[in-house]
Amino acid sequence: MRFLFVILLVCHYGQALAQRQVTPQAFSAHIRPLLNSIHNDFFHILNQFPDFPKELPPLIHQLYEQQELKNQIPLECPRQLTAQCKQEISSLKNQLSQLTLSLQNINSSLKARGTVYLGSLIGVKHSMNALNLLWSLKTELDFAVFLIDAEIPSQLGSLEIVQRLDEVRTELILSMLEFIPELYQPDFKTFYFEFIHLLRLNKNTEYLQLNLNRLDFNLNLFVQNLTKRNKKTPEGSNQYLQLMHMRWNGIQRFYK
Repeated sequence: MRFLFVILLVCHYGQALAQRQVTPQAFSAHIRPLLNSIHNDFFHILNQFPDFPKELPPLIHQLYEQQELKNQIPLECPRQLTAQCKQEISSLKNQLSQLTLSLQNINSSLKARGTVYLGSLIGVKHSMNALNLLWSLKTELDFAVFLIDAEIPSQLGSLEIVQRLDEVRTELILSMLEFIPELYQPDFKTFYFEFIHLLRLNKNTEYLQLNLNRLDFNLNLFVQNLTKRNKKTPEGSNQYLQLMHMRWNGIQRFYK
């Protein structure tokens, strides 16, 4: 068994090495725009579903865009928060204030709609969990900045902040996916976490090159499940599935 594992591992990396090398500049200029378009196509399909909360994806997008700031805070303050990372913490605190206000408005809208469907009720629950997590973290960051200004050590750790922000994002993603009709949920959840989410976290050519086959399998499976297995997708969705497939084929040509 161990010998077989080694063979497979060598084959995987051998294939990755055989692929054409794509520079970071080429990735930013040609591949990232295509990945962004696939991401947009995916959400165009989601927006076709009745009662899907179109306000949630932009909020989730903002949380993904905090990745660079989240990475910087532990570098400046490896353990507890200090004056060394006050600028990053202040910036994050302001962003969380805006996110909290936006999510409050979204939750009010979701609850006002009213629903008897279990999926939607679970979606609202996840969204409320995210709001509670956001509010708690924002309050603690306010206090941490106060302590830093007073030159008093803060007990809030930088890695804890990163972890809690990830929890907020996860709750919002789960909330969003619960509003997808039950028939389609398994396909959309799998594709989101095995393709969309991975590429939002790893926006670089090295990751894409090493995981090209895995990502290719997940995208093709998603398209096939929605177009060739008698699942009636919302009207207008097929064109976005075709666009996703076409854009992905375009990406693959850069690596082959």
